[in-house]
Amino acid sequence: MVTKEDLAQAILEVKELQKETKKFIDNLSINIDDIARTQGEITEDYFFNILNRDKSIAGLKFDNIERNLYQYVNHNLKGEYDIILFNGDSVLIVETKNKIRNKDIDNLKNKQIAKFRELFPNYKDFKIYGAVAGFTIKDELVKKANNEGFFVLQKKGDIMVEKHKNIKSY
Repeated sequence: MVTKEDLAQAILEVKELQKETKKFIDNLSINIDDIARTQGEITEDYFFNILNRDKSIAGLKFDNIERNLYQYVNHNLKGEYDIILFNGDSVLIVETKNKIRNKDIDNLKNKQIAKFRELFPNYKDFKIYGAVAGFTIKDELVKKANNEGFFVLQKKGDIMVEKHKNIKSY
């Protein structure tokens, strides 16, 4: 027969195990976040290094390249850009992700490109092009990005493959 003392002891043991489990899960979450962040940095490094070699894409030549460009005007107007290429009249905004998702294409069009001229008024008269760059991208998302007028940059082995149709400036 189980006594009150046995039950109380079992409850204490369960509470202790719950604390240990929570600590384990918290540490696991931190490790998973670190892995995801590292994968993102690897992806960004890869595409930055390739684009920095000749600073051109599909015949468009650029003079400068920047990465991790942040701009804060106010709480409602701020932006972060993975890779930006500039020349005398054009800007190419490159959104890098390990795996390109639908929301990444939407974000590039509806947030990053849409806010760029407000965040960087020196470029208000420039043509703005967009590109998504990733190690993995499904064919239907390549089509969607191309339909939006974006370049698609994808890692294939040791090289970068450009996929572009209907490129347009914003």
